[in-house]
Amino acid sequence: MHDLARPRSQKLGDFCGEFYLVVRPLRIRLRAMRIQILVVLLMTALLTACRTSSPDSVPAPARAPDANLAKLLAEYHEERLKLYPMDATMAGDHRYDDLLPNNLTESFRAAEAAFYRKYLAALEQVDRSGLADEDRMSCDVLRWECETKLEQLRFPTHLLPVNQFSSLHLDIGQWAGGTSAQPFKTVRDYENWLQRLDAFTRWCHTAITNMQTGNQVTGTVSSPSLGTIPVSGTLSSTAIHRQHVMLFFGTPSSTGSVDVSGGWVDAHFENSGNRATNCSASPVMPASRHL
Repeated sequence: MHDLARPRSQKLGDFCGEFYLVVRPLRIRLRAMRIQILVVLLMTALLTACRTSSPDSVPAPARAPDANLAKLLAEYHEERLKLYPMDATMAGDHRYDDLLPNNLTESFRAAEAAFYRKYLAALEQVDRSGLADEDRMSCDVLRWECETKLEQLRFPTHLLPVNQFSSLHLDIGQWAGGTSAQPFKTVRDYENWLQRLDAFTRWCHTAITNMQTGNQVTGTVSSPSLGTIPVSGTLSSTAIHRQHVMLFFGTPSSTGSVDVSGGWVDAHFENSGNRATNCSASPVMPASRHL
């Protein structure tokens, strides 16, 4: 009753006040949303402008490869091929097909360490600040390889030179077949292989000595085990020798890839073949059996 008695003007004023209290926060929120939308649109326009190059702008030229670094990498590659001639053969470079260094000797390991230290020191002289990204990556890869090899040389792996997974006696047996990396197309190829076989004989003797030294260092005695049985199987398979069968030497008839276009005479191959098939009387077969 008291509310009905209030004047109409006062009721209208109360209604407007309540309406204002409801609408005013909504207007504030709408205004804030407009500001946020304008900020987003402005940032989008700025980013688009930054990404879009003007017609008059010229992209920065790519940095040319560093000539000094290219020379350093080429020297490293060439010297590494001489240090690891079997890697050269596998890469298709046949300049060193007659070489097989004895990587089990202390002198060879010292040469390896000197080689990698030499190129680590050379990398220290390279100014990386002016290099292209590709050249920086080449420096990183070379540094990683040198440091990794030097770290490996800290361990006496030369005292355990034979295993059933990756070992020189396995490589020699595979390459001798004439279908692997070692070429058997010319007389010179066969002569190169005979020189590698002579070097392999020396490697076998060093391997035997190193394994005996390893036994003394570790205080253990070699005995048949699950680990050595597979190794002995790979060694015995390469030491088999019968008349006219030589697993260390691929004959011209077995390889089927002899180049006769240069006028090679069968007698040349027969001479090389006789040297190979007579290996039962040469050091390579006894050394392999002893190993």
